[in-house]
Amino acid sequence: AQADEPVLLVGETGVGKTALVQRLAAAAGARLAVLNLSQQTDASDLMGGFRPVQPAETVGPLLGRFGDLVTRTWRRGRNAEFVDRVAGYVQSRKHARAVKAFRAAADKALGTGKEGAPSTLSASLAAEWEAFAVDVVAAEAALLASQGGFAFAFVEGVLVSALKQGWWLLLDELNLAPPEALERAAGILEGGQGSLVLAERGDVESVPRHPNFRLFAAMNPSTDAGKRDLPSSMRSRFTELWVAEPDSREDLAALVARYLPGAGAAVVSAAVDFYVEVKREAESSLEDGAGHRPTYSLRTLCRALEYVAVAAPLYGLPRALCDGFDMSFATQLSAEGLGRLRALMERTLLGGSSLQGVQRAAVPAPSPRHVAFEQFWVERGPLPLETERPASDQAASPPKFVHTPSVARHLRNLARAVLLRSYPILLQGPTSSGKTSLIAHLAARTGHGFVRINNHEQTDLQEYVGRYVGDAQGRLVFAEGALVRAMRRGDWVVLDELNLAPTEVLEALNRLLDANRELFVPELQETVRPHPHFMLFATQNPPGIYAGRKTLSRAFRSRFLEILVDDIPDEELATILEQRCVIPPSYAKKMVAVKGELQWQRAASNVFAGRHGFITARDLFRWAGRGADSYDQLAANGFAVLGERLRAREERDLVERVLQQQLRAKLDLQEACLLQDERLDSCARASSSSPTTGAVLERLVRGMVWTKPMRRMHALLTRCLEAVEPALLVGETGTGKTTVCQVAAARRGQRLHILNCNQHTETSDFLGGFRPNRQREAALAQIETLVGELRERPDAPWSEDLRARLAGVSRMPTLQELQALLGLVDELAEQLKQAEGDSEGGEESSRSSLSLSLAAQLDALRAGVAAARIPFVWVDGPLIQAMKAGDIILVDELNLAEDAVLERLNSVLEPERTILLAERGGSDAELVVAHPDFRLVATMNPGGDYGKKELSPALSNRFTSIWVPAIESLEDVRAILLQRLAEEVDKEAVAGALVEFWRFFNAEIASAARQVLSVRDLVSWVEFVNATRPSLGDMGAFAHGAHLVLLDGLGLGLGLADEAVQELQARCHRHLHSLLPEPVGRSLLELHADPVVAVSAAGDRWGAAPFFTPLRAGATGQAQADYDFGASAVRRNVLRVLRALQLSRAVLLEGSPGVGKTS
Repeated sequence: AQADEPVLLVGETGVGKTALVQRLAAAAGARLAVLNLSQQTDASDLMGGFRPVQPAETVGPLLGRFGDLVTRTWRRGRNAEFVDRVAGYVQSRKHARAVKAFRAAADKALGTGKEGAPSTLSASLAAEWEAFAVDVVAAEAALLASQGGFAFAFVEGVLVSALKQGWWLLLDELNLAPPEALERAAGILEGGQGSLVLAERGDVESVPRHPNFRLFAAMNPSTDAGKRDLPSSMRSRFTELWVAEPDSREDLAALVARYLPGAGAAVVSAAVDFYVEVKREAESSLEDGAGHRPTYSLRTLCRALEYVAVAAPLYGLPRALCDGFDMSFATQLSAEGLGRLRALMERTLLGGSSLQGVQRAAVPAPSPRHVAFEQFWVERGPLPLETERPASDQAASPPKFVHTPSVARHLRNLARAVLLRSYPILLQGPTSSGKTSLIAHLAARTGHGFVRINNHEQTDLQEYVGRYVGDAQGRLVFAEGALVRAMRRGDWVVLDELNLAPTEVLEALNRLLDANRELFVPELQETVRPHPHFMLFATQNPPGIYAGRKTLSRAFRSRFLEILVDDIPDEELATILEQRCVIPPSYAKKMVAVKGELQWQRAASNVFAGRHGFITARDLFRWAGRGADSYDQLAANGFAVLGERLRAREERDLVERVLQQQLRAKLDLQEACLLQDERLDSCARASSSSPTTGAVLERLVRGMVWTKPMRRMHALLTRCLEAVEPALLVGETGTGKTTVCQVAAARRGQRLHILNCNQHTETSDFLGGFRPNRQREAALAQIETLVGELRERPDAPWSEDLRARLAGVSRMPTLQELQALLGLVDELAEQLKQAEGDSEGGEESSRSSLSLSLAAQLDALRAGVAAARIPFVWVDGPLIQAMKAGDIILVDELNLAEDAVLERLNSVLEPERTILLAERGGSDAELVVAHPDFRLVATMNPGGDYGKKELSPALSNRFTSIWVPAIESLEDVRAILLQRLAEEVDKEAVAGALVEFWRFFNAEIASAARQVLSVRDLVSWVEFVNATRPSLGDMGAFAHGAHLVLLDGLGLGLGLADEAVQELQARCHRHLHSLLPEPVGRSLLELHADPVVAVSAAGDRWGAAPFFTPLRAGATGQAQADYDFGASAVRRNVLRVLRALQLSRAVLLEGSPGVGKTS
């Protein structure tokens, strides 16, 4: 630093690289700026860039320089009074007056005004005034531009500011930044005189380098996850220093003594002994809850010592030592590792004394503002406690929280960790283990705001920090994100599913996660420091077990205090079920026994495969929430939740058997599924309070056949909707999933929103986003109407001047004219206020009525102007619309969307059914609470089909899943076909042939052809028969329908060899002809052998008999000169295409290049 060389500090996480630079800067009296780099860093974060700015952002920063220059230039006179008056302009947002005063002072100082420059003005002071005058001109331009709705100005980045002002700059996590961003700043690394040119601003001269400027950088070695080596061209420009962790006992003892100055030598030695031994154990035998080796560093030790220093006056030194080291080193470990570490604590820190004996000591409350949690005191927050809130708020709070020994242990660990309020806390554990609810309960009990931010794979930094949005005046303003606003308010924030978020986004929070507790917002050029009560929590499932979860880097993870939240023990789970769901204790114990038996059986049968399988505490809560009056009903509800989602017969049988054995109940699945709901035969005749609902229901069920699978699916879905559970229907295509959802919604009289997912579905498709303002024309029309009404009202107290200005308002005003109109509205409101003040008592009521009417019109005009100015507006997505309106949303093809996108909806699938719209930014980032009638249903095909996959256990467990098997009963298929066939058709003959061919194909051909003949295909076949039987006859239409629906496209897109396809087609043809009368079969063969393409006898149609298409006026039916219908292959293709055109369905032609598909 003394030689003005750029310094690069390299070392493992937690060894004190950043603290070293901070201490040096403080000793040197230098201002230190720190920029935390990440993979999302770009050159504008370092250099600066053009950003939307408000008048306050351009005028406000000039005020301090203005006061300093005025004081130094004019020593006499009433300068202080002048500066205070200008400061008042800025504070009252009279920016135009403030800029006018700036310009007047600059003109006077530089001699361009009437009075000339002061005779004592030095050259350096004159240069400062000239620079100030340039900035005043820029502020004037931005002020003028903002009147039209948009103002952009170049905002210098922190690197440029430090370079000019002589600050010290630390670029933390240097090797996370993209190389191209770092190369942009390479100029300042070229010796003590190196600088750079702001080409982004249009500069041609380099930024003057202040002699006091110093540059430091810090990074972890590239061996950590997400870290990489610097390019050699960049690394060679730094003076590189390796920062090793102190490992000698003397250094460690000095560190401990510095944190605990009053502790004796024995305590210091014991702390050093423990740290040395626990580091050795961590490398050989200790494991955390995910089976990984824990990482302990100097940061871990310092946190423990900091806790001891703060807690010792309250709890005493022995207990503070135990609690501090237990909090920092132990709470992340598995049960076995925890026992080993606590034994080590008793041996080293307590000299053989019992840990429990020390920690049990009762301590009086430090103050009335503290709340007790398991022998720890937590300071109250700014909000009322849970017990002090109104009854309406308590009703909306999360479900009853039940204290059990393991819950109390987790709360004790949490309460101890929040004592310092300095470090973030990470809770790791399996799904549905209660991680988030623990934090929410502690926040409610201590009066802290609770903010939950759901992470997903597409999470970006803007969701945390903020983004530019349009305000009510149509200007682009920066709206702070949920995290920044929580920091300012002192809320508790939970970053849910932390390891789903991109690593580069998480690494950008590093400065907030360490002892510095600050977050730099480039858009504001401000370092935000949190409210003293702010706390940051995070939750995650273990990586490797759950899909999409990443392993966090050691450097990032070491910034958290970690707490393992494992599965709830069975005996405690029974207690929680009993108290939270209000069920008899015997029911709760039996339900937990069912869970244990199913998990024990999984090894042999593979039911509920995996450590946690598909049965979790969440399943039991769902089961208990349905209630039951008997063990038989309890068993039926249990099978609906646990068994109806299983696909294999043997798995369903196992669940049925376990339920009957454990509950000693009789389980009749037929009765349970079909009679728990009212009979569906009469659903079309069901009485409805709304005639519209009845009409919709009748239209849906007209022509439907309520087969047993459909009845089962509808009954199970209805039960889910009644129990307010998100439902997931899983089954092959064509099984009626969507139709049943539509019927269920119609029977409930609710609107159904349908969202079809695909591989490119984003969270904005569910939640909404900023869209171009499409209401501008309507707003301008409203403005025109309101202006006309205000102008023509004879009773309005407007002056002639104001009426004339109203008459001059353009029909299509520009942004500047809209700004002027807002000023006119203000003048009209002021004149109305004056007229109301001049009214006499006898006419007060009539004038008051007039004033209210005019004031309402002026408010409407303001709103119309704002609507016309704003460029982008937030539009709610279908999920948010349904949540607010109390509708049902159907998410179709759920498993086509990425799991990481769907994880954004986790909080909607929880019992609280809420979601924080962090994407909106600022105060508009509302917490949406679902309407009581809101329901969510999803459908998906099983994994394995093209693009389809199974959901992750963590996501699928949030749904009540229902397996929808394909229709296998010949009677059900026959009933559907008889219902669909037209009355004129020989239903018995055609339906019998269709059923037989369906049976043959699915039994003998489907596996080799890699496709099945679905009921949806049969319905299309029937539609073709109904449409063509007048010209083809019943069995002729049946035969051609087989080619249309199946044979013409058999094997397409499946990668089968041509020989295999031809063999399968031949087998199908043989079976088809066996079902046809001999004349029909012979006619079919002759037609396919040599079709005739011609104009019909009547001359009004063209085609290949018997399939024609109408000729349009002027058409001759003749082929183009370069196209020949004479080739037999062409005629056969024409026949097949024309046959396909008999139905209103899209047609897909597949073939090798150059065979004539397009022509």
